[in-house]
Amino acid sequence: RFPLDNADPPIDIVNNRNDVEEIPQNFGSILYYQEQLLESIRTPIGEASAGGGEGEDAVAGKTWAIGCATVDGSFDAGGGSASGGSDGITFKSAGNASRIIYYYMPGLTTQEAAALCTKVNGPFPTILTQTNLLAAFKDAGATPASAGVDGGNVFFGGVEGNYEAYLYVSHQ
Repeated sequence: RFPLDNADPPIDIVNNRNDVEEIPQNFGSILYYQEQLLESIRTPIGEASAGGGEGEDAVAGKTWAIGCATVDGSFDAGGGSASGGSDGITFKSAGNASRIIYYYMPGLTTQEAAALCTKVNGPFPTILTQTNLLAAFKDAGATPASAGVDGGNVFFGGVEGNYEAYLYVSHQ
């Protein structure tokens, strides 16, 4: 079972690295502290946590670029601020999932975001400009039908020239 970020009650994360006393309660911590995926304590892609400092402040935020959220929950790992549900992100491959593992990638240029969208959500039956393509897969009120497809597995927030991507990884 995929535990939600900041699970309540807290999840029991085994610390195979023994390099901190307090382990942040989020999905990325499982991958890092149990040495299953991440190689560094620093987030390779993502923004700084709200605390942004050392010790307790650094532990408080969801600093990993990978997270687990409920379908209608908050997609805020790595500094993201999107939400799921009928007014937010609905990944096509997630079907009727209760929890979704996603990857957060901020600071994408329009060209980078459009290329990612084409690779993950494409091919598209009609030709759209990069801006129109990304507008079709915006996180709030997404309308992929305007791109000629039924759903997608990457959605975007942010503004033109500075997009943030939410990429589907897995679901439960």
